[in-house]
Amino acid sequence: MPYALRSVADLGMANLPEDERTRWAQSLEGHVGADALLAMWRSTDIAESRPLLESTSCPAIVLAGELNLAIPVQWAARVAERLPQGRLVDVKGAGGARGLTHAAEARDAILELMRAV
Repeated sequence: MPYALRSVADLGMANLPEDERTRWAQSLEGHVGADALLAMWRSTDIAESRPLLESTSCPAIVLAGELNLAIPVQWAARVAERLPQGRLVDVKGAGGARGLTHAAEARDAILELMRAV
């Protein structure tokens, strides 16, 4: 397994047991470049993103897909937690294109958000 993939798994998913981090990193091998993955992880974790997320004044949802190889649910949860009125919606069985493959679930989450506003 490339060192970069393992490093990203260790940095971005430190709260998970080592065997889960290893499985996750192995599942990405050959599918996602480590540089791209690291950039995505940094976008949810570096100091520059916090002021923008924390200053967002409107309600927001973050749609996550449990099968999304590039952005794990844990990372999406970080974004939702940093939004003052953020809510994570974990779309079961969805990957990266959850708005297309699970359009009904995405629509329902958006409609629920709109009704609450």
